[in-house]
Amino acid sequence: MSNNKGYNADFLGSTVPPLPLPSFSEGLQPDVLERESLSPDSLGRKIYRRYHNHTIVMSKPHRTAIFAALNVDQSLLDTTDKTADWRIDDDVGKEHQLNGDYYTANVWDKGHLAPDAAAGWGATLEERIAATNDTYYYTNATLQHENFNRDEWKDLETWIRKIEVGGIGGDEADATGCKVSEISGPIFTEGITPKTIQPKGREEARIPDGFFKVVAFINDKEQGAPLEVRCFAMYQDEKILQDRQGQIDHQQYQVDISKIEQLTGLVFDPVYHQANKFTPIIEASVADVKPQKEETPPVADATTINTTINTGGSVIITAAMVDPTGKDSGNEWISFENKTTDKMNLQGWKLQDQGGRSLLLQDSIDGNSSLTLDKISPVRLNNTGGTLTLCNAQGDLVDKVEYTKAQVKEGIAVTFLH
Repeated sequence: MSNNKGYNADFLGSTVPPLPLPSFSEGLQPDVLERESLSPDSLGRKIYRRYHNHTIVMSKPHRTAIFAALNVDQSLLDTTDKTADWRIDDDVGKEHQLNGDYYTANVWDKGHLAPDAAAGWGATLEERIAATNDTYYYTNATLQHENFNRDEWKDLETWIRKIEVGGIGGDEADATGCKVSEISGPIFTEGITPKTIQPKGREEARIPDGFFKVVAFINDKEQGAPLEVRCFAMYQDEKILQDRQGQIDHQQYQVDISKIEQLTGLVFDPVYHQANKFTPIIEASVADVKPQKEETPPVADATTINTTINTGGSVIITAAMVDPTGKDSGNEWISFENKTTDKMNLQGWKLQDQGGRSLLLQDSIDGNSSLTLDKISPVRLNNTGGTLTLCNAQGDLVDKVEYTKAQVKEGIAVTFLH
């Protein structure tokens, strides 16, 4: 069994609370690999594979990591070439990890969960090489499409490595003294037909539908500066896989920590939830929420309206400008209506698209009134069709609408009948 220290919950220092590894929901617990050669958790279950700067927990059914938790000391990062190739980790057992056959002669890359460029830090060259080599075990690889791994996911990892002492994702990678803790892993969506791969002579393996990343850091140099947590969920969907876009706006992939728990079955300590409230990038500000436009926009023929589900909630989704005239970005909008006579507070409500990207609402709607959001990122309105789901602050479904490609017409809003 390895004596590597692995992930350190106290890595960010004594000015902020410890950041423990996530635990597992009742539904996820049976998937966790337990093995005598692994390190124990606080309950004595031997589930952790500890490497130099990161720790991994493996999934028995998927033979890939449930998550990889990494500490990064940006002040000790330096370019270091690996001296080891991808290899099986005997501590985990070859039967519990996907080998190189799954990544050969196809479009699926060995996507690092703990990136070599971030994990390979240390006070000496020897330490940096050892930490870099530790990221080249198959336990740290996951099936990522080449157009995802080499584009959106790579760009997100590069952006995170530009965290400055004064913030995140700065233009200058001047991160002297800045420390970051991050937890990454695959997303397997329930209730859909899974994508799989089966090399000749090997067992079938499921391809992840997407990936998540939870990033924690201290915002600046001031004494007592708050802990910040940012969360991202990115999907290997048709739009992402069709090409390589280059530089992207990562705000569109931000979600809150509760969404990560919902997608993965992981359970994060309350400190993550408390720190996540300092990162309202995806939330609509008061300025983002405007009253219904005075001019009624043209709408699609009501006979083409698709499925709508309403649970008897007081607020409904009434229309969406899916394909505005000209540029889509920044010109899309979604409208809601309060069907009651009472003012409705929407703070904490969530609007979610077909890919699981969520927008946290903040405003309110007067009784028998409408409200239009004209800044909806990270929610996407796909021109090929999609869904919009509205949930209240308790997570209860309030309204769900669906539209098809045939309903989408440039400059004409799609309306939803209830």
